Amino acid sequence: MIFSLFALGRINGAGVMLAGVLVCAALYLALCLCVPANRRGWRRVLLGLLAAELVCDALWYWMYFPGGEYRNWGIGGVYGAALWPLALCIAGGGVTALNSD
Repeated sequence: MIFSLFALGRINGAGVMLAGVLVCAALYLALCLCVPANRRGWRRVLLGLLAAELVCDALWYWMYFPGGEYRNWGIGGVYGAALWPLALCIAGGGVTALNSD
């Protein structure tokens, strides 16, 4: 989300990416809180979201702004957007495993 806010004025279509990030975050929270163990451990759910956010933002910044300037990867750059749902799936699985104990 931080990357998407940073990219709003610099990249065409960053608004769509920000909307996608927010939708994925809302789905993550909704799905994680459907599990009763995660309702008790809601702080871990939020920490999992923040950890996924920081890792994904760092990777996106490294990938799209090497050296501080935007690099256009063309259609291949779209595959970088798949990092966010993947990071959320990993975080959700880890959080649920921690909260189930």
